[in-house]
Order: sequence, then C-alpha cells, then structure tokens
Amino acid sequence: MTNFNSINNLRFYVSQNGSSVQNSKPAGIVDDSLSNLTQNTSNMQNETTSLVNPSLLYNYSMAKMDYEVMMKYLLNMMSLPDSIDKFIQKAAQNSKDFEMIKVLVENLISTKALAEFLNEKSKIAVDKTMQAISNSLKAGLSDSGQLRDILSILNIIQSQSSSNSNILKEFLLLYIPVSGQIYEKQLEYIPMENDEEKKVSFSELSLMFETLNFSNILCTINVENNDVTVFMSVFDNFPSIAFEKVVKTFSKEANINLFLEYKIKQNAQTNTQNQNFKVVSKSMVSINVLILAHLIIKTIFKLDNDFI
Repeated sequence: MTNFNSINNLRFYVSQNGSSVQNSKPAGIVDDSLSNLTQNTSNMQNETTSLVNPSLLYNYSMAKMDYEVMMKYLLNMMSLPDSIDKFIQKAAQNSKDFEMIKVLVENLISTKALAEFLNEKSKIAVDKTMQAISNSLKAGLSDSGQLRDILSILNIIQSQSSSNSNILKEFLLLYIPVSGQIYEKQLEYIPMENDEEKKVSFSELSLMFETLNFSNILCTINVENNDVTVFMSVFDNFPSIAFEKVVKTFSKEANINLFLEYKIKQNAQTNTQNQNFKVVSKSMVSINVLILAHLIIKTIFKLDNDFI
C-alpha cells in the first residue's frame, strides 16, 4: 500500500532567524509565498472555480494580479489543485478524473500520462481563455494583457505536452512563483564533465540550473526505498549551508531519509541575467523525488534572488 506520509507532511519552510550561510547572507531562507495570498484573492478564486461565466474571468483579470496570483488563476483555469501535494493526493484518492488516476501508478508519476493529462487540461483552458478575451473586447475593455499572458503559457504547455518532450518542467512551473518568461526560454548549460554526465544518465531525475549569481548548477536525485540521494555540482560561492537547512528540515518532517553529496567547483561564471532550469528524468518518477525536485527548484531560485 502506498505510503503518503511524505505528502501529508509536505510543507515549505521559512527560516528568518539564526541561519548560518556559507559565503553569503541571503535576506531570508526560502518561504512559501503562495501561502501569503490575501483572503480577498481566495474569495475571488473560489468564485471562478466553475469557470462558467467568462465575464467573471475578465473581472478577475482586472485585479492586476501579480505573477503568483496569476498562476493560481491559471491552475483554476486548468481545474488543477493549488499545490503539488494536493495534486498527488487527488491523483491517489480515486479521483473522478480518469486521466488523473493514470498519472500515479504505485507511488510513481508517469510522465507520459502526465503529459496526456496536461494536454487535455490546457486545451480546455485555452478555449476558456479565448472566450474570456473575446467577451472583454466585446464589452469595450481592451486591457486583457494578463489573460493573453495566461494564454501564452497555456499554448506552451499544450505544445510541450503534445510532443514527446519531458513535461515535468512545465508541470513544476505551475507550482513555482517565477517569471512566466521562463516557459519560453531554453536553458544554456555549460557542457558537463564526464562524472556529471554519468550522474545524469543513472539518476531518476536531474535538474540543470542557470542562475544569476551561482552560474550553472547540476542536481541529480535518486531514490531507493525511502532513501533519497541528492548530488549537487556547484561553484564555491553557492550558499550550501542555507540550502541544506531548508532541504534537510523538509526531509525530516516528510519522513524522507536524505543524503546530500557535493562537488565544489572554483570560479563561478556569473555573466548571465537569466534564471532557468531543465529537467531530465526517467519515464516513471517517484513521489519523493518529484516533491524534492519542486522544493530544490524553489529553494535555489529564492537563494539566488536574495543573494548579497
């Protein structure tokens, strides 16, 4: 029987005091900013859950949503749960959505089934968004920029899910508060060394990052039973202590036995102005690996943004 202790305990930790940081002092360890949405936003979101009346969609867009709220709205458009742990729980608990049931098989996420599921959801959401834009124009209201941003993201999700490419990046981005432009950009990753290439080829899931301050970062994740090994290839300015504090605290509360390994490189090249990441994975990915990948992405981007 599937053990969902790690999902039921899923949290995103904030550490504002007493943090020890290697080579830097970020403004604060990672926080879950999605939980800071106002009650008014939540009420508006509940009103649009059914997504029947296009005028409600437009009225909501006129609130000038910030990116985090816009992504919450996009999740509603796709009729998806508002957090990644709720998504997994719904897939596991005999969801009435047959396609969603196929996403989770014996505690493993099928990337193929996930792509098919997101493809169908994005098609429906595209139609709803197009109708909302059309209704706003008929009403003489021309400021539909945020709805068009949502439409652009939905088109990318639909395109990626229709191809044979790995859909995990697009899926994870639905639950990570970063700029929407990241959907459109391709990762520029410095060629890996031989040992790193081997790590990727044997890993269950690998993350390749482009950051503002830490140059390129490679993270590979492997799981055996409830033991998860995370390998990090980073440069010497990466705030590893702050990173470890977040990841280890989470893994302890989620009942995951976590082992961290590092390869420290010298002289980071920080001439980029982009943040991006790439996901390489097997066709079946365990729940613990997926939620750790989600946490690691959010943590690295948060540390990168707060780096001083």
